[in-house]
Amino acid sequence: MVIPRLIHIKNPKDHIENLKALKELSKNEVNKAVLRDGRMIETLLPMASKDNEPVQCVVLDTLFIISQNNPLSQACIREAKGVETILALLHHKSVEIKKRSVRTLGAVAGNNRKIQAIVRKKNGVQRVVQMLSDENEEVRKNAAMGCGALCENDPDNQLAVRKANGIKPIVILLAAQNDAVKEQASACIRSLTKGNTKIQNDLREGNCIASLIANLSNESDLVRLHSTGALMEIARENPKNQEIICQSGAVKPIVNALKSDHKVLQYLAEGSIWALAKKNNKRRALFREQEHSKN
Repeated sequence: MVIPRLIHIKNPKDHIENLKALKELSKNEVNKAVLRDGRMIETLLPMASKDNEPVQCVVLDTLFIISQNNPLSQACIREAKGVETILALLHHKSVEIKKRSVRTLGAVAGNNRKIQAIVRKKNGVQRVVQMLSDENEEVRKNAAMGCGALCENDPDNQLAVRKANGIKPIVILLAAQNDAVKEQASACIRSLTKGNTKIQNDLREGNCIASLIANLSNESDLVRLHSTGALMEIARENPKNQEIICQSGAVKPIVNALKSDHKVLQYLAEGSIWALAKKNNKRRALFREQEHSKN
């Protein structure tokens, strides 16, 4: 096992190489379980706190990989007080550590109500909102990713982002030049808006809907996918938003998405049409007319 060597290694170069090897091993699902059972997480977390940027970056990358969509790893990090360690790194002066720490926080907290609550109670939501306006684009992108994960199926964190004035900077990111930023901002909007009427209504004002509709024609499948998902949640059970979206040019690109080779995009386009046209004959007719105009 690599883990015992991490504790006793003295040569800094070898130490980094071992950590990089551990990071690569963590990408395999079977290895994740073996490494977690071997107390890898408990071994790595203290290294994240020591002021050594190369080590901290690899450790954060590894924690991100092992915790993403993995409740068992998330629980290990929580029990080892790793959430607090990661939250502290959000304030680090290094851009590399900041962008990794907020991304890792999102992976650790994603769809985990206990950890989402810890982050909220320790003022982590406010810090992530601040990072949405960071001068570094990668930090802003990863902050949008982290913010979306914190809000996924968590109404309390949705409202915490709203209270921290996080809506405006996220909407601004929808118009970024970088498609990866647009992608994460759109995914964040979807998580923020899901089941939240207050935020749905907030997004009726300003450029959010217009920016999302513009991004429906982006060359990136992922930008189109997350923009479609965001519009679906903004429209869900909200007749005013449904009308605005349909009248602002969303019908054509959403219908076009039904013919995409990307199956998830097709699925979200179908969901968006359902959300937009439900119980309204006028809007149903708009989609039928657009479909017929293609044939």
